[in-house]
Amino acid sequence: MPLVLTRRSGESLFLHMHPDADQAQLLKKLATTGIEIRLGEITGSQARIHISAPDDISVQREELLWK
Repeated sequence: MPLVLTRRSGESLFLHMHPDADQAQLLKKLATTGIEIRLGEITGSQARIHISAPDDISVQREELLWK
Protein backbone atom coordinates (compact mmCIF):
# COMPACT_ATOMS: atom_id res chain seq x y z
CA MET A 1 0.00 0.00 0.00
CA PRO A 2 1.53 3.34 -0.96
CA LEU A 3 2.17 6.20 1.41
CA VAL A 4 0.09 9.23 0.42
CA LEU A 5 1.23 12.73 1.38
CA THR A 6 0.01 16.18 0.42
CA ARG A 7 2.58 18.76 -0.58
CA ARG A 8 2.27 22.42 -1.50
CA SER A 9 4.38 24.22 -4.06
CA GLY A 10 8.00 24.41 -2.86
CA GLU A 11 7.66 21.74 -0.13
CA SER A 12 10.00 18.73 -0.18
CA LEU A 13 10.15 15.05 0.64
CA PHE A 14 13.29 13.05 1.37
CA LEU A 15 13.84 9.33 0.81
CA HIS A 16 16.37 7.67 3.13
CA MET A 17 17.65 4.18 3.69
CA HIS A 18 17.01 2.94 7.23
CA PRO A 19 20.34 2.84 9.14
CA ASP A 20 19.96 -0.86 9.99
CA ALA A 21 19.03 -1.92 6.44
CA ASP A 22 21.05 -4.53 4.61
CA GLN A 23 22.49 -2.44 1.75
CA ALA A 24 23.04 -5.35 -0.64
CA GLN A 25 19.52 -6.66 -0.11
CA LEU A 26 18.03 -3.18 -0.53
CA LEU A 27 19.93 -2.62 -3.79
CA LYS A 28 18.58 -5.93 -5.07
CA LYS A 29 15.01 -4.85 -4.18
CA LEU A 30 15.52 -1.47 -5.82
CA ALA A 31 16.89 -3.11 -8.96
CA THR A 32 13.80 -5.29 -9.30
CA THR A 33 10.94 -3.19 -7.92
CA GLY A 34 12.33 0.36 -7.77
CA ILE A 35 10.48 3.23 -6.13
CA GLU A 36 7.23 4.50 -7.59
CA ILE A 37 6.29 8.14 -7.09
CA ARG A 38 2.91 9.02 -8.56
CA LEU A 39 1.23 12.39 -8.66
CA GLY A 40 -2.36 12.12 -7.53
CA GLU A 41 -5.07 14.71 -7.21
CA ILE A 42 -4.13 18.36 -7.54
CA THR A 43 -6.37 20.83 -5.69
CA GLY A 44 -5.41 24.49 -5.83
CA SER A 45 -1.83 24.73 -4.60
CA GLN A 46 -1.75 21.20 -3.10
CA ALA A 47 -0.85 17.92 -4.75
CA ARG A 48 -1.25 14.39 -3.39
CA ILE A 49 1.84 12.27 -3.89
CA HIS A 50 1.69 8.45 -3.73
CA ILE A 51 4.97 6.71 -2.89
CA SER A 52 5.61 2.95 -3.07
CA ALA A 53 9.06 1.89 -1.89
CA PRO A 54 10.73 -1.08 -0.18
CA ASP A 55 10.23 -1.22 3.60
CA ASP A 56 13.89 -0.27 4.15
CA ILE A 57 13.25 3.18 2.65
CA SER A 58 11.76 5.90 4.84
CA VAL A 59 9.97 8.95 3.49
CA GLN A 60 10.31 12.14 5.51
CA ARG A 61 8.71 15.52 5.05
CA GLU A 62 11.25 18.35 5.02
CA GLU A 63 9.60 20.25 7.88
CA LEU A 64 9.97 17.22 10.21
CA LEU A 65 13.48 16.28 9.12
CA TRP A 66 15.19 19.37 10.51
CA LYS A 67 13.49 19.42 13.93
